[in-house]
Amino acid sequence: MAAKKKSNGATRRKASLPIRKWALFSAKVVVGGVVLTACVFSINWLSGLKWEPMPLQGYAIAEPLKFQNSLAVEGVLQGYLTRSLLFLDLLDVQRDLERLPWIAQASVVKIWPGTISVALVEHEPIALWNGQQVLNSKAVPLDKPLVSLDLASLRGPDNSAARVMEQYLQFTQIFAALGAQLVQVSMQARGSWYVQMDDGLTIALGERNVLERSRRVVRLLQSEAYSSERIEYIDARYPNGIAIRIAS
Repeated sequence: MAAKKKSNGATRRKASLPIRKWALFSAKVVVGGVVLTACVFSINWLSGLKWEPMPLQGYAIAEPLKFQNSLAVEGVLQGYLTRSLLFLDLLDVQRDLERLPWIAQASVVKIWPGTISVALVEHEPIALWNGQQVLNSKAVPLDKPLVSLDLASLRGPDNSAARVMEQYLQFTQIFAALGAQLVQVSMQARGSWYVQMDDGLTIALGERNVLERSRRVVRLLQSEAYSSERIEYIDARYPNGIAIRIAS
């Protein structure tokens, strides 16, 4: 009987171990939940305080701007003043600056303890567009800058800026042999091209084979027969010839 009681006693002690482990696990879960709740509460509380360590106190722009309104640039940068330099996302500043019409690229660097250095690259103006805008090097129409620009005037239907600028650049190379500059290139709605030189000469090139026709005009103007004449209009739309009008 004594051995049987000992065996029964050992069995009861083994059965109580899982209960103790479950109680310990439950206690850990409760403690973990309390800690997690406290952390969430602390984060929310700190967020509500709008804690801004090492606030941004100033900025420096590397070079003066030619085309972009500097007040617009300063307006963007002033919006970041007093924000924490420690937590400031420079990509946000860069994107806001590059949204300005004449800023092609922006680079921003933190200067501890409280300033940022800003380097800006502006778009390159190539030509005026339809009298209201300016085309950059990618043929993107931009609003006119505050400064006056001495550029050729390009004209054409809506959504034709890239085509007109490409043709303008080709014409520029061809007519460079005359030592003349183009002041206006126009494409009409039906596709006809007109070119005006800086001496007032207007050239009608038509719709087709415009590069070959422009080379034909250059050969004509380089010939001795017309070297002393002041020509004010050339019609090169004929398949095998050119009509000219000499100024009286």
